[in-house]
Amino acid sequence: AKAGSPWRLGLSATPERADGGHQDLDELIGPEVYRKMPATLAQAGHIASFTEKRLFVSLTPEERYRYDSLMAEYKWYIAMRRSQLMRGNLFEQLVRISAFDPAARRALQAHHQARLLALNASQKVGVVESLLERHRAENVIIFAEYNAMVRTLSQRLALPAITYRTEAAERRAILDRFRAGRYSKLVTGRVLNEGV
Repeated sequence: AKAGSPWRLGLSATPERADGGHQDLDELIGPEVYRKMPATLAQAGHIASFTEKRLFVSLTPEERYRYDSLMAEYKWYIAMRRSQLMRGNLFEQLVRISAFDPAARRALQAHHQARLLALNASQKVGVVESLLERHRAENVIIFAEYNAMVRTLSQRLALPAITYRTEAAERRAILDRFRAGRYSKLVTGRVLNEGV
């Protein structure tokens, strides 16, 4: 629903969102009038300097087999119902249909499970471990998409972790220790990825 006030100001650190929520901003707030890119903010010293680099890992043969099976189930449903799903955003239509179609619900679950499998690939732990070794002398915050990977990295690499389930006092203590240099590495999920 559109906000009723005649003047609105919207500020966002995430003007593009994976869930498509940014598409509502024009209607709710109005058109974008100003944007500062993170690289520019880093150069000016407003945020920490950073380099973004993508590293790809392979799925194990077992993970690959499971991933391919799940995606085949998802793609089969899409192929069978393409005409029904092409009346707008495909994924939104699929979610809508899944409310009354068990096959659509299974297809969505298969897609979700495949995504979980890919984002939590077991070989990521080894890659993170080698990156931490390379950056041993630096402070590092590891962001993971899902809390399952946060837990895995925390347990396997003995790293302090913060998730949405971490109590406020414990979260404060971990961040204070990180700032003070008592912890040089930290793993977290989405809970810290904007403000910190």
